[in-house]
Amino acid sequence: MGLIIPGQTPDTLGEIYEYYPSLIELRVAAGIFSVGFLVFTLMLKVAVPIALGEFRVDREVRSDVLDRLPLEPGRA
Repeated sequence: MGLIIPGQTPDTLGEIYEYYPSLIELRVAAGIFSVGFLVFTLMLKVAVPIALGEFRVDREVRSDVLDRLPLEPGRA
């Protein structure tokens, strides 16, 4: 809003200037939106299975990892 409203106010002579973005500005905006959509998609691929309860840890891998963890303080 801070960029749009001041851009629409007339100058001291009462003239409003029209602005059209250049091709470079449109490409930069498209690149920013595409990176945002990519990040959103990657986060959804992780968040949806967690929310639906379909994200599981394999029991064999989990028990193997738990066996390697130190259970007592100071034990390496």
